[in-house]
Amino acid sequence: MFKKYKDYMINTEGVIIGTSGKTVAGTKNSKGYLQTTGKNNKKYLIHRLIAECWINCPGEFIEYEVNHKDGNKLNNNIDNLEWLTPEEHREADKKRRIDNIDDKSILIDHFL
Repeated sequence: MFKKYKDYMINTEGVIIGTSGKTVAGTKNSKGYLQTTGKNNKKYLIHRLIAECWINCPGEFIEYEVNHKDGNKLNNNIDNLEWLTPEEHREADKKRRIDNIDDKSILIDHFL
C-alpha cells in the first residue's frame, strides 16, 4: 500500500516512487543515510520521508529525529524506524554502541 506524501508515493517497506513513476533508489550521503533530491534541488532523507508519511510523531516534526532501531541506516522499513527526541536518540546510539562491545573491549565511561 502506498501513500502520497510531498512529491512521492511511499510504502511501508521504504519503497519510494517519484513523480516520473520510477522507483527512487536514493544515494548514500556523507553520514551513510539514503537521500533523494526533489524539486528545486531540495534534498530529502529517505528514512525521514517514510517516518513523516507512516509513523505518528508525538510532537512537531522539527523537534524529533528518526532513529533506525537496528542501527542500520539503510534499513528504512517502518518497523525499524521510530521518532525520538535528540536526547533519546543520543542515548539509543550510546546503548547500541555499548551493546556491541565484545568481551575483549574496555569501556571507559569518562576521562579525568
